[in-house]
Amino acid sequence: MAVRNEVEIELDEWRHRPEDRPQRTPTSIPHRWRQQVYAVVCAVVVLAATGASAAPASPPSWRQLTDFPVVDGQIDTAAGLVLSTEPGTGATVARRLADGGTRWRADLRLVVDQAWEADGALLVSGESRDDTDPGLKIARVDPADGTVRWQRPGILVSVTPDGRIAVLKHGTDNQLLSGIDMAGGAQRWSFDAGQGARAEFTDASRGDHRVVPRPGSYFLARRDGSRVELHLDTGTADDLGWLPPSGRVVADDSTTIVVEEPVVPGPPGQLYEPVDLPVPSTVAGYDRSTRQRLWRSAEFSGVWQSERCGELVCLNTATELRAVRPRTGEQLWAVPGGRFYTAWHRDAGDVLILTNGTFRRRLVDAATGEVRATLPGWQAVGVVDGRLVVWMADTLGSVPQTWLGVVLPSGDLVVRVLGMFGPPGTVVSECRTEAPWLLCTGVDRVMAVRIPATPAT
Repeated sequence: MAVRNEVEIELDEWRHRPEDRPQRTPTSIPHRWRQQVYAVVCAVVVLAATGASAAPASPPSWRQLTDFPVVDGQIDTAAGLVLSTEPGTGATVARRLADGGTRWRADLRLVVDQAWEADGALLVSGESRDDTDPGLKIARVDPADGTVRWQRPGILVSVTPDGRIAVLKHGTDNQLLSGIDMAGGAQRWSFDAGQGARAEFTDASRGDHRVVPRPGSYFLARRDGSRVELHLDTGTADDLGWLPPSGRVVADDSTTIVVEEPVVPGPPGQLYEPVDLPVPSTVAGYDRSTRQRLWRSAEFSGVWQSERCGELVCLNTATELRAVRPRTGEQLWAVPGGRFYTAWHRDAGDVLILTNGTFRRRLVDAATGEVRATLPGWQAVGVVDGRLVVWMADTLGSVPQTWLGVVLPSGDLVVRVLGMFGPPGTVVSECRTEAPWLLCTGVDRVMAVRIPATPAT
């Protein structure tokens, strides 16, 4: 069973809403490293109140980091590189995360906004600098020397599981999608979804927040109430008119589609979009072959109600998180409060990392719902080489300190301290992983440190 794509970590409520996902998904805007001073101030205030008491007593020596200033927010990272637009010339400069040295400088005719790595290919997007051909563009670039292999209008949404087709979105409402050959840039197919259509998909990239999504199909909901499943390798579509027109696809596999829908449908032509207020909803599973409903949950009310969590479907009610089987709807367990963040596959079985307000620190056994551990003060930011990477800001002292740690894939669920992130005084607002790096942002800068293989001694 696949997992809904989520791709960004934020200090506050991190989970993306379907309408503002990055352009790695069909219904959102790409992540941007646009840092504001207030974000750092808010981070310091929140973390000072909650995490500083858990700071390590004996600090290991600080880890060497590479520092990259942010110029007008135009910076992103991929393939071990930091990409930015050079002020004045508009050229794209690629610098190595390892030492900050320049690998190449090339005129891509773009103002760099986002970058991704997919099967060794570097994909770069941004606004065209060519006045005769304006708009958003996507380019495949050789990460070794900056040579442009091809460039196309549009916004990258995803790449097929076999890596052969890049799916682009054109316009602002998902109306037109196209499949582009990754090798040579030729258009393989195009599909007009209709004005105002909503595109949803599920894939297995959850937890690796810089991986290009790899779904095999999109679920398209149209304003006339029709639904189709668009196969991204061929651009062909299957009718899904038997699904509820007001529903939102939560998860799917070869046998089952799980849909969330409001108890009170909206008016004709209005697509169901979850909101930030509790809304009475239900979740149901449908058999692909018979097109019949297999199960339906009881009515519940929550905010951003349901999502895929590992091999399960989680219902986020107003008071608790409930885990059910996608094929049968059987409820396996419930835990008070919290939201799903990501699934972590450990040697001894899957663990779900849950949020608690703005903090990602509860580790729950996916099979039983038992809270296996709580990590006071630490924030989970990703899984690298099987290890859960965490960070913590200690701001109660006279000099701020940021700590880096890991929880190992076997043994006790405890944090092994790797050391300080940068020298004392380094202020961090948010962090994310891009293996083998931990990337953190501060006041108008991005900082990178290689995640050590073993804890400090």
